[in-house]
Amino acid sequence: MGVAVSKGAAEGALTGFPPAPWHLGASGLVSVFLVDEDRLPGSFAELRPAGWRPFRVGGRVVVTVSSISYSEGGVLAYDEIVVATPVRRGASVGASVPQIWVDSEASRNGARALWGIPKELAQFHRTTTAKSVGAGMDLDGTAAVRLSAKIGLPLTPRRLKLPDFSLIQRFAGSEFVSRHFVVTGVRLARVSWAFGEGGPLGYLRGLKPLVSVAMPDVALVFGFETAARPV
Repeated sequence: MGVAVSKGAAEGALTGFPPAPWHLGASGLVSVFLVDEDRLPGSFAELRPAGWRPFRVGGRVVVTVSSISYSEGGVLAYDEIVVATPVRRGASVGASVPQIWVDSEASRNGARALWGIPKELAQFHRTTTAKSVGAGMDLDGTAAVRLSAKIGLPLTPRRLKLPDFSLIQRFAGSEFVSRHFVVTGVRLARVSWAFGEGGPLGYLRGLKPLVSVAMPDVALVFGFETAARPV
């Protein structure tokens, strides 16, 4: 007697990663930095489609750095450091991801193929309590990121569905526009970051976040709609 296999499971077995959309659970920290454009690596422009421009405040580019842990129960479980910039083209707004690391080959391969997100592999460690987080990312055995966070008061009275957001990417000869949504609560956080000198995030050394928040209980539907075209 044969075993029935769902279309999604069959696709995942063939590709090594789940089909879109990805239903994920997570907890995360997000910090906002303001960075002089001449400090930014070339990937910020190279992986952003033509015509899209980064948001600026006081002449500096808005850059977010997030430490996220995706939990068991979603389609994948892994840790991640992601760097993003809000972008706009005319009245359209979105975000672009020039740098991102994970500790899951399935996450790396799927994100690249489905949405043009340039994930690389790294090693992570994390310790958490109800009121604190300590985490780090290593590349080839060298410390690239260290962070410590204190979690503060809630900014939202309960978990809320945030506005849908778009990621705008140029990767491997194609442009991708993908849509996602998040349900989460948001809390104040105080996050101290340390970035390895000479590492891929070294351009942030010496900068302090403008603001940081914690999202301790996130439900995310990633890539519920995607358009891709060759360029």
